[in-house]
Amino acid sequence: AKGLLVVVARSATSADAAQSPIVSQINDYSLTQLTTPDSYLTAARSAGLTLVGELNLTDQATRYWKIRHEHELFQNSKDGWFEQHMYRAFREELVNYKLYIWVRD
Repeated sequence: AKGLLVVVARSATSADAAQSPIVSQINDYSLTQLTTPDSYLTAARSAGLTLVGELNLTDQATRYWKIRHEHELFQNSKDGWFEQHMYRAFREELVNYKLYIWVRD
């Protein structure tokens, strides 16, 4: 069947970044695991999807986490722990945020 799939994914920027202490702590805290973008790309190809677009939203996500980190009103975690770690991971370029568009012919 033909189709379109759009995914916005937060990923580790490399295999080394995925193993970094910051990303490991985020993974231990979260319900999801930050892996490399290859996991998304490989799964999509295996499902017969073709990547037709990619938009890097990392700069916007970094600004978002900076605001969450700096303003207690926007923090959901105890003492802003998660927001601090997410901002640091983005700031240190350990994590990226991308929109992927796939189609199936």
